[in-house]
Amino acid sequence: MSSKLVSHALVTPNLLPVSIGETLLLLSVANDSDALRFLQGDGKKWANDIEVRRIYTDLLRNTGKPAALRDFCQGQIDQGVDDWRIVKGWIDGHVALFRSDRSQGY
Repeated sequence: MSSKLVSHALVTPNLLPVSIGETLLLLSVANDSDALRFLQGDGKKWANDIEVRRIYTDLLRNTGKPAALRDFCQGQIDQGVDDWRIVKGWIDGHVALFRSDRSQGY
């Protein structure tokens, strides 16, 4: 039931979260694919919040998107974000890409 409600909220502009508390609540009940789609779309504006940033990196890691994980973390590092989980995500993204395709000479 919550999955249907979250999916509906994510496609209805006037139901999108307007505060960080609402965003965290939505992310806590959303399945991984819905949460990831939200954070890559309308939810990008919440990426500066440490908890949302950590949820996003976990989602990228858990859904097997190492290139997106590496790129997001690189962008955060370039902005001066001082969070060990961002650095770990950057490393994890590089390592996963290396393991997935050794033939590219990465």
